[in-house]
Amino acid sequence: PVQAGLTGVRFFITCDPSNVRHIFTSNFLNYPKGEEYAEIFDVLGHGIFNADGDSWRSQRAKSQLLMAAPRFRSFSARCTRDKVDKSLLPFLAHKFLAFNAGPRTCLGKEVAFTQMKAVAAAVLWNFAVEAVPGHVVEPKLSVMLHMKNGLAVTVKRRKVLGADL
Repeated sequence: PVQAGLTGVRFFITCDPSNVRHIFTSNFLNYPKGEEYAEIFDVLGHGIFNADGDSWRSQRAKSQLLMAAPRFRSFSARCTRDKVDKSLLPFLAHKFLAFNAGPRTCLGKEVAFTQMKAVAAAVLWNFAVEAVPGHVVEPKLSVMLHMKNGLAVTVKRRKVLGADL
């Protein structure tokens, strides 16, 4: 187990496919996310990403049926690509200098961007997020890159069709 980050939550890291299959398929109940995880990722709601036990199993079965359909996969890929290309990437292009500063590129850049895209997609699916008019966004260069004035936004929960699956 690793304990890190601001929350001090313990977690496991693996990239071995047999371990991933063991954790997510055959022995999921032995690896609960728990209340701390659900609290940290409450922005994802009560869906499959935060669910445990029978709720997770039920949501997973329904999600697999939906996601296996070719029309859904095509629609999802097209919408995600459009949202990322037209909204997320232009926004991120100049916000994360830490990955590109100096003569080298960060080895974890692609993984980090993939994770950011997944979280951003979940947020944009469930919430309407708009920058506060007139708020100046600029980087504050330091060891840990962050925005000088933060990112002021308004967030409103969307009514997502099919959320009761």
